[in-house]
Amino acid sequence: MSDSNFSPQIEELLKNAIEQRLVQLHTSMPGVIAKYDPQKQVADVRPAIKRKYPDGKVVELPLLTNVPVAHPRAGKARIHLPLKEGDSVEICFSERSIEQWNAKGGIVDPEDPRKHHLSDAYIKPCFYPSKDPFSVTEPNAIEIVNDTAEIFIKPDGTVSIKGSSLLLGDHSLSEFVAIASKVKQEIEALRTWASSHTHPYVDTPVGAAVTSPPPSPPPMVNDMGSAKVKVAT
Repeated sequence: MSDSNFSPQIEELLKNAIEQRLVQLHTSMPGVIAKYDPQKQVADVRPAIKRKYPDGKVVELPLLTNVPVAHPRAGKARIHLPLKEGDSVEICFSERSIEQWNAKGGIVDPEDPRKHHLSDAYIKPCFYPSKDPFSVTEPNAIEIVNDTAEIFIKPDGTVSIKGSSLLLGDHSLSEFVAIASKVKQEIEALRTWASSHTHPYVDTPVGAAVTSPPPSPPPMVNDMGSAKVKVAT
């Protein structure tokens, strides 16, 4: 049926009805974290864009509570991002109610006819305004950066880690590893000392004397450095 089959009054009525419905339709929008529970991975979040009605009225949307946070995850593999108050996120609104799915997982009957509802929000911690870009050090690398630590994974296979300390094998280690060049330097010093070492002794018939150096110097110290792992000295 073409628009010509409707009177101007009906067209206006339909337009207003559609506009009123669209005002209630939620798809996605930026939000701001108000509170985050890292153990449950849920957050309270404020929608960052207010609702504007056709008559020009503007209202702030309500605080959304206990909203699931969609951290990057696949099974037991995951990346947890340390969300805090004031962080910017993307709020997504499910096409159908996620209440049953959130409680049970798997494939479920939503048991509720609501669509694109504020109650069915979840958060993606990845959406920031263009006015606040972060600086990129290695444009062709994967960069994982926190306040004082950085991991760069480069296309040539190089993985570089910058931080105040590095623990390999466990998160509570206390034993420090040795740096190959420093170990070699100390052993070379001992080798030099041993190759020229003498000490006094007393030969009663002859008198005081000193021993001779060792008949042959200690063996050379081999390179102990790793072929692939490098650290700052």
